[in-house]
Amino acid sequence: MLYSSSSDCLRGLIKFQIKCAPWNTTRAYISSMKGKCLLDQTGIADPTGCGEGFSYVRVSAKPQKAKVIFCAFERRSRFGVVNMVSLNCQEEVPNVPKRLVTGTNADLRKLPLKEAKEICRDYGVREEEINSLSRWEIIDVIRTLSTQAAKARSDFSGMARFARGNIRFNFADMQEKYKKFCQRIFDLQNQ
Repeated sequence: MLYSSSSDCLRGLIKFQIKCAPWNTTRAYISSMKGKCLLDQTGIADPTGCGEGFSYVRVSAKPQKAKVIFCAFERRSRFGVVNMVSLNCQEEVPNVPKRLVTGTNADLRKLPLKEAKEICRDYGVREEEINSLSRWEIIDVIRTLSTQAAKARSDFSGMARFARGNIRFNFADMQEKYKKFCQRIFDLQNQ
């Protein structure tokens, strides 16, 4: 194996080897089957080294922070395939600040009832339904319809400013993509 002269890289390698240990991969698999986490799709625990095997290393469902410096080492799979694997060894990039809604024109708590009813009409909600709802139910309807419209159009202007949540990529989409990837690997192994 080729190591960087840095002791940080060696620590990173040891950390990844511990993640690949049988007790950790078993625990990760059980948690994944219970729906508590996802398993890494590629990486150091892939036995084939080329993306054709299952990697039983637990990864967070949240997006990972980018690392600044990488170090590489050579890895041989059980099939004799040699490939270079990059390990993240150094400090993390600072977080990008979250987009705040409080105090902006997208703050639904400060939206007057008259404007809220007008927005509901713009979305096509019938007048009888609007009159039967309380203020906070109307606000909830606006939030729901705005989020659906933003997902459908990927438009962040206009009424979509009231959309909440991660519009581009949600957990259900991520799980669906993960299931398709796992099915592809399963099909490759059963050819």
